[in-house]
Parts: sequence; C-alpha cells; structure tokens
Amino acid sequence: MRLNAPKGLGDAICLRAVALHLVERGEPVELFTPWPDVFAGLPVIARPPSEIDDDTDLRHVAACSCRIERVQALDMFTNAKQRAGVPDAEFRIDWRIQNKALVLDLKRRAEGRPILVFQPVKRANTPAQAMVRPNTDAFGQLIAKQRECFRVKVGHPSFVDDDAHVPCEFDLFGKTSVSDVLDVVSAADRVFSEPCFLAIAAQAMNKHLVCMFSTRALASDNPRVGNMRPQRIFHKPRLCMAVWDDQRGPYG
Repeated sequence: MRLNAPKGLGDAICLRAVALHLVERGEPVELFTPWPDVFAGLPVIARPPSEIDDDTDLRHVAACSCRIERVQALDMFTNAKQRAGVPDAEFRIDWRIQNKALVLDLKRRAEGRPILVFQPVKRANTPAQAMVRPNTDAFGQLIAKQRECFRVKVGHPSFVDDDAHVPCEFDLFGKTSVSDVLDVVSAADRVFSEPCFLAIAAQAMNKHLVCMFSTRALASDNPRVGNMRPQRIFHKPRLCMAVWDDQRGPYG
C-alpha cells in the first residue's frame, strides 16, 4: 500500500493513523512524507515526497476543502481516511516515547501539576491564513490564566514567533525535534492550540484539548478558511472544547 498526504505536520499525524491501521491489518506500507519523525517505531517505509515516481497507485490521505455540503460536514480525519479508501481506521497513533530523558525531566519539573502544552500562534503567509489565525492577544491571555498548570511552550522558529511575554514554566521553543514534541504531548494532561498539528496530535493521543478559533474565519466564503471550525477539526469532540478569540463562549 502506497500512501501520501499534504505537507502539513497535522496531515502526517493523520497519515500515521491510517498507516497504523494498515500495518495492524498485515499490509506492507510505503509512504511519502516530509515528516519521517512522525513514523518513528512504525514498521513502514517512509520516503520524501521528492521520490514519488508515479502517483497512479497512491492513496491520498487528505481532507477535501471542496464546497460539497456533505463533505464539508465531515471532520478532517474522517474525510481524509474516506478519501484514502480506509474508512474503518481509528484516529490513534500508539506513540511510544523516543526521548525518555526529556519526558522524565518534564515530569520532575511539573511536580505533580497538570501539564499543559501550547505553541504560539503560527505566522500567516497569505491573507487567507491571516483570517484563520486567532487573535494573538486573546491567545496569550488565555494561556496566562492557566496558573494551576505547568505550562510547556513548544514550536519551531521556521513557523512561529516566540511569544516571550506569554508565561510558561518550561520553554522548549526552538529546542526540540518533531518526535520530542510528540513525546511532550504524550506526557501532557492538556493541550491548548489554534487549529494546527497540536490539535490533531492531542486527539490522536486522547488528550484533553482546548482549541481557539478565529471568529473572522467563520464569515469567509473561502472553503479553506471557512472550514476552520470546530466541526471540521474535532474528530473526538468528547475530548475537545472550542473557544473564540472574541468575547463569545468560554473565553468571554
């Protein structure tokens, strides 16, 4: 079975869930991804996308952003696994800790407090992306309120700016690999994020998630923007809470 997914890290996490299902079914899997660390410990062949020689037999694990109403009603993972032709795949990745020293240090520092993982809001490279991003002040204010938690900041300078003013107890910004971040999420009690890979990883690991959405995005007629809503992101709504960057709902 040959699998491919879009370039996003969240897409790679969905791809791992589908690959895990196929491996457990006894099928050999070859996949193409720019994020090989996501597939650590999984017996698959992971190749870079540049090595795709013929995509006629590729299964694309990718959600569709089309305007078809019944498709828009699906959450991202359900849409992706159906498009790949693997509708019975579970949203789990069975992650095994790679950096045990990091996780032990994290738990020692936390001293029994609930561990909350967050990443600063991603940079916007297009007007559409800017609409999807929640207000950074609202995002930082909500993190500041979580004083009962041991707050861990992750993120890579290639994608996000270091919000140094936002309080955290363990600053791992720019200091981790992708597998390190997944290790940290696996040890966390809660995850706080915008609609990004952290929201996907949290659900794949059955962690409690609070996700902040942009109110401006809801009003957009661009399907890629308007689809950034709770119904699209939450595959496991029992674990998830949506908050908004305006004065509505739990944040207000």
